[in-house]
Amino acid sequence: MPTESVASTALVATLMDAAFNRPRDPRSAEYQAGVRAGLALRICGTPAVHQHTPGSAQHDAFYSGIDEARAIWRDHQEKEARARYNRARQEKYDAADAAGATADNTQPDGA
Repeated sequence: MPTESVASTALVATLMDAAFNRPRDPRSAEYQAGVRAGLALRICGTPAVHQHTPGSAQHDAFYSGIDEARAIWRDHQEKEARARYNRARQEKYDAADAAGATADNTQPDGA
């Protein structure tokens, strides 16, 4: 199980900031707590804890927030995978360019 660290806590805060500090429909404190709990579960391994009565609006809002956390985390993972792919691709092209430049520089003039 992942352990909570400064980096993982910062990632939760960054993803929360990206989700809620932009124009969107307002969400209740319980909903936002659910999003935070869902992200903390996925990133830090921290179990989601709430004190709401099952069937209450607060309980429903909390678990709806956890649903959004799943979507936020999935989007984050897709963006990270795309970025890793693009970095690897760029490194491959840079290495090929460097090898080509070196080969071109070693050829005699006029060849």
